[in-house]
Formats: sequence, structure tokens, C-alpha cells
Amino acid sequence: MVFFGLPLVLRLSGLPPSPLPFLIAGGALSAWLLMRDPLFERRRLFDARGFFSRLRPVLILLAIVSAATILTVWLLAADYLFCFTGRYPWFWLLIVIAYPPLSVYPQELIYRAFLFHRYRRIFISARARIIASALAFSFGHAVLAGPLAAALTLAAGGLLAWRYHKTASLLVVALEHSLYGIMVFTVGLERFFYSL
Repeated sequence: MVFFGLPLVLRLSGLPPSPLPFLIAGGALSAWLLMRDPLFERRRLFDARGFFSRLRPVLILLAIVSAATILTVWLLAADYLFCFTGRYPWFWLLIVIAYPPLSVYPQELIYRAFLFHRYRRIFISARARIIASALAFSFGHAVLAGPLAAALTLAAGGLLAWRYHKTASLLVVALEHSLYGIMVFTVGLERFFYSL
């Protein structure tokens, strides 16, 4: 219900214009429930051990995806390329600062830490949890942003869920999510993911 019902309610009601308050509330509730559960490894939420060694593959993949995205936008919709940063440089800077703690970390709490732990008895294998996380993540974006966002976030959700499974660190996953989100705004694709 939370992963599929709430996005539908938001879409059908039309209010509020931004899902951000619900993300923050949902992230806070997820963190509270996880912290109360004695079976949950709390270090997963803020574990920074081996952070920089885990970061290398994240940055390599980000560089490849960013280059491919810039080339694709340049070839198919050159007018979009870097248009957001050119028109709204201060807003872009605000997003770079505020997007990770206010949007990304709550999403990772909900779609990765909470979903993986809460439904581990339903989705017994790691593969099942990764697929469930990717589908829920994609559905939330599909309902609020459209089919292109759904397709791209299905792939991103699978990557982030896999990364969480491999690293057991929400910090690593949140950083990766943040970098991809900031890249989307930077190259000019924000209109397909967010209502500004």
C-alpha cells in the first residue's frame, strides 16, 4: 500500500504539488521503525567504513552514464542540454545542496533500507528484494513524472538496490543516487523527472 497506494493518491488528488513533504515524513517514519527493530543493523544507515574504496566503481559508472547521457541529449534534443543550469544557476546550486538530504536520503530509507528489511520474509532472495525495490521506486516516479521517468528509474532503482545489497551502506547508495539526480538537472533532463 505504501509503495503503490500513496503515489496513486498523490497523483489523483493533485495535492500537494510536491511529494517532498511525504518523502521526508516517509523517510523519518522508516528510520524510526528501523531503529526500533532490534533485528535491524543500525550501522547500515550511516556506515562509512571503506567508503572511498566503495566509491571508485560508483564514480566510474557515473562518468560513463553521464557521457552517454550528454551525447544522447546533444543528438536528440540539443536545446535541452545544460538549459536548467543556464537559466536557473542559483536554483541549480540550491538543488545540489538540498536535494541529497531532503529528497535522496528519505527515498533511500524508504525504497532500500526499509523495503529490504521489512519485507525480507516475503522477498527471501536478494534478487527478489532488488526487483521489488526497483519496481516500487519506478512506480513512484511513473505516477508522478511519466513513462520516461519510469523506464529510467527502473534501471536506476535496480542499480541502487543492487548497490545497497552489495555494500550494506545507505550512505554509499544515497551518494550515488544524489550524483545521478544532480546529473539529470545539470544536463537538462529535469523536466522528465520533476515538476518545478
